[in-house]
Amino acid sequence: NRLGILNVKEELEDRSLHSLCSTMPQHIWNLSYIMPQKTVCNNKYYIDFALCDRKTGKVQIGIECDGFHIHYNTPQKVENNNMRDREIKRLEGFDIWHYSGSEIYHSSLALAKEFWKYVAITFYPDH
Repeated sequence: NRLGILNVKEELEDRSLHSLCSTMPQHIWNLSYIMPQKTVCNNKYYIDFALCDRKTGKVQIGIECDGFHIHYNTPQKVENNNMRDREIKRLEGFDIWHYSGSEIYHSSLALAKEFWKYVAITFYPDH
């Protein structure tokens, strides 16, 4: 049921956004913001969440909340997702972190803390 799958994806995105916002370190908050449903590659794709620089608006890293039925239940979907990620990296210059639905459901706070640790080290090592 497509509607049921979309409702689950929406719930996972809500849970992810809450976890990201509630654990975002203040120094990163001062320098970045989270943009949900960010379009990239001349509106060819959207990503679930983008961390953007406050000064430039440039995307630093993307986050995808990957439900099995939308992203992985056929080899073609896996291949399409991989090609999409490579195209985004080539054209836009940033990586995308993918989290499965079960990861988000069971460990969203731990994942968010891991993400912010990576962001701090990678993008803001002097803060």
